Amino acid sequence: MYRKAPTLFFLLLCSAAFAQQSPAVVLNSNQPVNPARYNGILRTPYLLTDFSQAKLLDPRAKSEISVPLNYNGYTNQFEIQKGDSILEINKQYYVKITFESGEFNPHLPAGFIRFPVVFSWALHPQQPEAHFIELFEGEELIIFKKLVVTAFKNSITQGKVSNEPNSFYLQQRNAEDVNKQNIFSFEFLYYVSINGVPSPFHLYKKEVLQAFGNNKSLKNFVKEKELKLTTEDDLILLARYYDELNGH
Repeated sequence: MYRKAPTLFFLLLCSAAFAQQSPAVVLNSNQPVNPARYNGILRTPYLLTDFSQAKLLDPRAKSEISVPLNYNGYTNQFEIQKGDSILEINKQYYVKITFESGEFNPHLPAGFIRFPVVFSWALHPQQPEAHFIELFEGEELIIFKKLVVTAFKNSITQGKVSNEPNSFYLQQRNAEDVNKQNIFSFEFLYYVSINGVPSPFHLYKKEVLQAFGNNKSLKNFVKEKELKLTTEDDLILLARYYDELNGH
C-alpha cells in the first residue's frame, strides 16, 4: 500500500540511527499550560475526563514509551501530567499515540468513540503536523477522523436550552453554567484517503458516497446490505468492500 512501505522504512532508519535507550518525552516547552485557561467555558475540550496512560511510538526508540496523557481537541495538542503541572508534548516526534483505556469525555458524540484510540501522524498531506484517529487501513484506502472542538456562545438559561447547534449535546443546567460565556461543542470530521488523496465527509450517506467517488458498485452494495452509513461499522464495511472491488 502507498503508506505502509515508507512508514516502515522511516521507522527502521530512525531506529538504527539512535541509541536503544528510550528517550525522555519531548516537550513543546518547559512552561506549563495555564490550568485556569478554560474557567469561563462550560465543559472541557479533552478526549478523556482525566489523564490516562498512553503509548507513544517514537522512531528513536526500540520500544514504545508509556506516559500519562490527554488529548486537547481545542488546541489539537497532547498534554502530559508531570506532578502538579500540565505541559504540551512535541507531537511531531511520535508517529503513533495510543490510548487503550480511560473514561471518555461524556459530551463526545455518543457511540462514535471506543478504545483503543490510535492517533496517527502523516495521514493528511495538507496537514502534515496533525495527528488523526485512524479507523481502518486497507490496501487502497485509509479511513480516519478528527475530533473538532469549538467554543460556542453559551445558550444555556435557567431550565431552557436554545435551538442552537450545541444544544444537541448533553448540558448541565445550573446557576454556575448560566454565568459562563461559552461552551465547548464536539463533532467528528471523517476522511477517506484513496491513493494518498484525502476527502472529508460527515456520516451521512450522500457525503460518504461522494467521498468514495459515487462509485456505482458501492451504491449497489449499500442498497443490497441496507447500509445507512450513519455509523462507523457501516463505514468500515463499505471500506472493506472497496478493497475487495480492487482485488485485495
